[in-house]
Amino acid sequence: MDDALKTFLDGLYADGEAHDAAEPDRLRRRRNLEPDAAALLAQVVRIAAAHLVVEIGTSNGYSTI
Repeated sequence: MDDALKTFLDGLYADGEAHDAAEPDRLRRRRNLEPDAAALLAQVVRIAAAHLVVEIGTSNGYSTI
């Protein structure tokens, strides 16, 4: 992962964490994957040689990116 993407993802994750901390309604939280879980998911997608990925949700896209 290049530095620009890492910086972008770090910011997106931090924004999601701040949003969730301020949101009392659990159903309105973004609930992004933790960075380690997202890295594992990315590795599984690469191993499976997946060409298409669909994210179902209303979050900020962190987990898919």
